[in-house]
Amino acid sequence: MTWNSNTHKLLCFMTIDDGLGRVITGESGLAFWRAFILEDRETREITGRYRFKYPNGEKTWTEIAPKIQDREQAFEKIRFTLELVMNTVMKWLHLSYKIECFYPPDDKGDPLKTITWLEEKDLVEVTRVDLPNSV
Repeated sequence: MTWNSNTHKLLCFMTIDDGLGRVITGESGLAFWRAFILEDRETREITGRYRFKYPNGEKTWTEIAPKIQDREQAFEKIRFTLELVMNTVMKWLHLSYKIECFYPPDDKGDPLKTITWLEEKDLVEVTRVDLPNSV
């Protein structure tokens, strides 16, 4: 599971300090925990995905899909759930942390605008771009 910007619009990108990964696991990869709140470009369904990335490159993904259909309520429910997951882990480990949330501007249907924005903010490193078949 990943995030495909051609099929899903990014509404929110969430991160924690990568140094916490080393505290939690003894070692961690770059971009240890990342979360994405997404909108399906066709159905407009709002979902959340988060993942942990380990030094060996292994990633564990989880998807959250609330039954709420109201766009704003679904967004808030997902953000709350993602924060609750991290709060629970960090409280159990007696660690303090801060989740940073980034909200890209509306891409108006052009996924490359979001990718460019993320890269300009130094939030991602683009390693591959898959263009839609219609291009």
